[in-house]
Amino acid sequence: MFYSHKAYLNAPEGSAVLVLTHDVKRALSDSKASKGHVHITSTSGTTGIKLIENDSHLQKGYLTRIEKTFLDQPDNIVTRRSGTGPDKYHHMAVSCGLTLTLPFENGRLLSSPFHEVVALDFEPKAGRREFIITIAADDAPAGAGRGQPMPRM
Repeated sequence: MFYSHKAYLNAPEGSAVLVLTHDVKRALSDSKASKGHVHITSTSGTTGIKLIENDSHLQKGYLTRIEKTFLDQPDNIVTRRSGTGPDKYHHMAVSCGLTLTLPFENGRLLSSPFHEVVALDFEPKAGRREFIITIAADDAPAGAGRGQPMPRM
């Protein structure tokens, strides 16, 4: 069984850590799946996804460390159809990873309770960021999808 859910988070101007844990758990609950994998994808080329301990200082420190790594790259002005910023912001996001896959069992993530799924947003412009949460379940529980077949993506 596959279940797909879109999540949206508002990002401030400049770099930011956005917490996605609640959205991932909500998608798991809505899917009514008990065992499988959840796959989180960032639709923005300048927003990476990580599983990090739920300490805001640690998360912000990681974000700062990535920014320092790419500090020497120029802020080249690039016109893209997506409207996203210079190349270095894309490089920062790719170094974090644009996707994350986590196992779950009994409807719960199999990660430490001290971890959070976070989006590391490097885009200098404020805006709404979109994430696609896909659940691949090993089972199809009764009542999943309210009796309707799942649409193909």
